[in-house]
Amino acid sequence: MNDSSSYFASLVAESMPLWERIEQTTSLASPSAEDLSQTEAILQRWCKSAGLDDWAVLEKRLRWDGWEMDRIRAVLATPPRVDTAALPPWTALIEELMTTARAMSVTPSLVDAVAARCIKSDRPVPYEDVLLPAVAVARQHLRQPIGTGDGDFPGLTSAAHGQLERGLI
Repeated sequence: MNDSSSYFASLVAESMPLWERIEQTTSLASPSAEDLSQTEAILQRWCKSAGLDDWAVLEKRLRWDGWEMDRIRAVLATPPRVDTAALPPWTALIEELMTTARAMSVTPSLVDAVAARCIKSDRPVPYEDVLLPAVAVARQHLRQPIGTGDGDFPGLTSAAHGQLERGLI
């Protein structure tokens, strides 16, 4: 497993919704004291949100979804396992954005090529320079199915193409 796979596995695990963790978790390891402490803090916040500090209200709410408090505690205290060979497709897009951003940070001509059409110095957009890698990746993804290589989209002027890209930022 490379560093990228490990990073994305961690990201996927941290973003996994509770219902998915409950469905996936068949066996639970013994949680550490730190994990149990964090779990209790989460449950305290839930309890405040769900029932004005009334644990009975929280437990009732969890039972509506078929969940038991002990199972929830165990799932929250056990970090989810993610198969690095089966990462969701969005991780590839995030990796592509990160790779593009790194390339643009060391190659100013890449920044200039993207910025030329979508950055308007007289009408700046907050964080537009940070979003340029997303524009570059979107441009590539849109060009691939229609096979235009580095050219404009058929039927669009360069100005129209620039407006579409500016809309992304």
